[in-house]
Amino acid sequence: MKKRGPGLEGWGRCMKVLLIVGNCVFALIGLAVIGGGVYLAADKLHFVSAVIGIPLIASASYVIIAAGCIVFIISFAGCFGATVENRTLLFVYCAFLMIIFMLSVVGAVLAIVFRTWIQEQIRTYMTKTITYEYGVNLENDWNQLVTNSWDTAQQKWYCCGVDDSSWGVYRGSEWYKAQGGVIDLDRPYVPLSCCKKNQYGEYQNKDKCQLWLMGPPGKQSGLQNEFLFYQGCYMAGKEILYKVAGYLIAIGVILGLIVIGGVVVSLLLINRLQQNV
Repeated sequence: MKKRGPGLEGWGRCMKVLLIVGNCVFALIGLAVIGGGVYLAADKLHFVSAVIGIPLIASASYVIIAAGCIVFIISFAGCFGATVENRTLLFVYCAFLMIIFMLSVVGAVLAIVFRTWIQEQIRTYMTKTITYEYGVNLENDWNQLVTNSWDTAQQKWYCCGVDDSSWGVYRGSEWYKAQGGVIDLDRPYVPLSCCKKNQYGEYQNKDKCQLWLMGPPGKQSGLQNEFLFYQGCYMAGKEILYKVAGYLIAIGVILGLIVIGGVVVSLLLINRLQQNV
């Protein structure tokens, strides 16, 4: 039976230490990624999905958590394989690193394509939900979710409607038709969530915000209404999407670079171990 040669020396030992240290850093990055995914899942941003029509926040948080777990497990395997100088474990480690690399590249490319493709779909969806589902048939769970999500978005993002100065979208909605009161007298043109609050969380002037006829929202132009949001929610929602897509792209690129380094070092270490047998 052929005996195993002496332990690694020189560059071989340096590569072993480098792989162990690198995988420890890799494991810490995996934990940080898991933490980021948990924070994203726990953050109260899930209303975004109902507003823009894409469950990206929830999906992204789960993908990030899964990626972090995979990174942590694989880094542990690589660290253990390097410590015991086991070529089989290191080969498995390399194979999984290559899979992670390919998935990272695919994920980053899809996120880039997604950012450019989705813009008009978002605007169309947002207009549709306000027109047909906001504030009506609230016994329906989906309509209730859409209504609550729009109210949350408009207050959180300081916006009203879809595009800038688009209060008219509410006047063409089922919500407006269902409102009581006399048109151009006491029937609100926009929901209360389009109105500004003071520092104490109280609406500053509900009547002027919802009913004013000398300017918005009763008229598209006219005198400034300082109690009404002018910015549309489309740009705010798109920025949220771009941020999440940007996080996914960044994670993909960082993982890809780390994986390339891990594969190179581990293959060099495997080669040294082979020579040392």
